[in-house]
Amino acid sequence: MKILITGSAGLIGGFIYSHLSSNHSLLGIDIINSETTDKLVDITDKDCLKDILDEFEPDMVIHVAARKDLIQCEENKAEAWHSNVNPLTDIAEHLSLTAGKLIYIYHQTWYLMVLKVITQKKTLHVQLIGMV
Repeated sequence: MKILITGSAGLIGGFIYSHLSSNHSLLGIDIINSETTDKLVDITDKDCLKDILDEFEPDMVIHVAARKDLIQCEENKAEAWHSNVNPLTDIAEHLSLTAGKLIYIYHQTWYLMVLKVITQKKTLHVQLIGMV
């Protein structure tokens, strides 16, 4: 299976990458270089993200990239939205056209905001299963 992992340099993304690397074709993307980052990508750049998705054609995206400092997110909500919600929406919209699957690992503070975005977009067929 071809799997794209966002936030692959982080603790969770790196663990997932390492765990899946022996049985799947992976592309780890992040803005930070690491052993589990195959390509440096700013996922807030919609065109760049689209190019990566078009080029790699993943069967699944495991999206764990996020701006996670809650204090900074509260102080600058527009930037938090730009960093955390817009890329998720872009990935979900792309996958809705390709029948790809999305696993989104998120913090509970984003749950209601993400739920609102997904339910407002009538073209997205997304099932939220739970949160960590």
